[in-house]
Amino acid sequence: ADVFSVALVVCELLFDFDEATFTAQIKEVGYDLDAWLKRTLTADERPLGLDEALWYLSERRGLWALLKSMVKPNPLRRKITSASMQQFNEIIALKDGKIEETDQVLA
Repeated sequence: ADVFSVALVVCELLFDFDEATFTAQIKEVGYDLDAWLKRTLTADERPLGLDEALWYLSERRGLWALLKSMVKPNPLRRKITSASMQQFNEIIALKDGKIEETDQVLA
């Protein structure tokens, strides 16, 4: 699977959205996860599980930035799979206290 699809699936699982709903919403904002999150946070009805997802992200510094780098409609602007996997592993290791925080991990 390509990083774009993987990032969408991670977001769907993280925010507890079905594929069709999340895909339609992210497409409406030009695949900008920050714009999608802002819209979701200011919606009249907050989705169930949103607070848990935000907590999960806050505990894994750098994961949101990684997902944003993977959700790019232009494949040439996406992070490559091996770099994405390496950064994901570093984020998890950081959460587990196995490595020290660096700007590169959080970028």
